[in-house]
Amino acid sequence: MNHRLLKLNRSLQKVLMEYFIRKKKNSFPGFISVKEVSVANDMKSAKVFLSVMSEKDCSDEMSLVLEQERFFIQKTISRVLKTKFCPRLNFFINHVPYVLSSEEKNI
Repeated sequence: MNHRLLKLNRSLQKVLMEYFIRKKKNSFPGFISVKEVSVANDMKSAKVFLSVMSEKDCSDEMSLVLEQERFFIQKTISRVLKTKFCPRLNFFINHVPYVLSSEEKNI
């Protein structure tokens, strides 16, 4: 993979993390982290690997919300990154179960 794609992968990951933290932290169930971003060689599509930590499996709900938000996410990316194309994002979700400990339940 060339240097330009690696740089774009890191930049996209950073922009997406900021988007999920600042803009949409209340609209998604659980905690979201962007694990990896992989941009295609033509820079027109990107795979975004997300990890969601929540008590229940909400992968289907997350997929629906991300599909609805895709346009706004790509619009945010196009404002921040100065590239010819804004890659079309394809989201892949990994659910990580979060179990409350007995101490956390008592709080």
